[in-house]
Amino acid sequence: MKNLKIVNFCIKAPNTKPFFYTSINTSGTIQNAAAVAGDIIEVIETLGPQKFRSIITDNAPVIKAASKLIEEQFPHILTYGCAAHGINLLVKDILI
Repeated sequence: MKNLKIVNFCIKAPNTKPFFYTSINTSGTIQNAAAVAGDIIEVIETLGPQKFRSIITDNAPVIKAASKLIEEQFPHILTYGCAAHGINLLVKDILI
């Protein structure tokens, strides 16, 4: 309603339920790959890169470009687009 660009970070660890970690208001930030990757990398480094094996995001082009930057810095972390988000976009394309 306020047209804010809020990014939420949720974490899922083995044998635990997913939980909300933090959110960032990115309304004043240019949404390019470097800025998006920087926000994600900040969370990774705060918690410790060794604690991450994968990251799941939406499927926006800027996120895909940011994923490449993250994988370059942390080769052991795989990035995936969200399957549910992909299906949602596909259904919208079919129905519209």
